[in-house]
Amino acid sequence: KEAVEKYLGRPIDASEWDMLLRATYAEGSGRSQEEYAHIMAVILNRARKSGGRIQDVLYAKNQFHY
Repeated sequence: KEAVEKYLGRPIDASEWDMLLRATYAEGSGRSQEEYAHIMAVILNRARKSGGRIQDVLYAKNQFHY
């Protein structure tokens, strides 16, 4: 969680952390930790770029199955 907060430049609450983990797991096939890291990176990059919350990224139309 600390690394995510550092990357985003802001603290995240328990709900946002939980959504990030659940979405990462749901989107992955379970084949490797690297795959999960790539999925999480996409979500975090979009949140950082938009300045929004992780929920905003996950609920964007046609983006994730979460």
